[in-house]
Amino acid sequence: MKSVLALTFCVYTALLAACGGGASTSVSSGVVTTVAGLNLSGTAATGMALSGAPVNVKCRTGSSTTTTASDGGFALTITGGALPCVLQIINPADGKKLHAITINAGTINLTPLTDMLSTRLMRGDMRTIFASPDAAAIEKTVTAAAIKQAQTDVSLTLLNFIDVSKLPDFYSTPLKAATAANTGGGDVQDKLLDALKAKMSVAQQTQALELLVRAIAVGQPLDNP
Repeated sequence: MKSVLALTFCVYTALLAACGGGASTSVSSGVVTTVAGLNLSGTAATGMALSGAPVNVKCRTGSSTTTTASDGGFALTITGGALPCVLQIINPADGKKLHAITINAGTINLTPLTDMLSTRLMRGDMRTIFASPDAAAIEKTVTAAAIKQAQTDVSLTLLNFIDVSKLPDFYSTPLKAATAANTGGGDVQDKLLDALKAKMSVAQQTQALELLVRAIAVGQPLDNP
């Protein structure tokens, strides 16, 4: 009888994550409450992985910060977080900020392409948008259809420099970046970022961002002198 009672107690408490594994919980005044967490992870790179770079995220509710690993990888858990979220990374080498917007949990990369895509979606300077995100405006603007069109616009803008039209999704396509320890270890997306960095000057990348903000429709690619 005692063993039956013990088993029953363990089965019951397992539902409260007390008999091994399960969701994170907190206990207050005898009430057990599950603590929900929004998980985001990805890779930050400009061709080479951005190592030791601060990553910040602001969501409809909740925020978090972390630092990238040597391969540019990062992972964030926003306790009680709710989508949408805006992410920002600061490149330690030059202080440049890159951004991304996500309407889904899971993978979200941070690259010059995500920065351009986010700029096109919001039609504004992402540094300003990140400083004070408007979740309602983001939710209204950033839809699956809008992301697809914005990616087409970015692809056309860059056509005279690189062809990124075959990259399925700037935001969540798995990215393996080259590192200082393995300079040739990057994947296809990483090599596109290398080409973008080599073929576009800082001034041209700024011009591309300005075009993506202003243009009602992107009718022709940015000039490549």
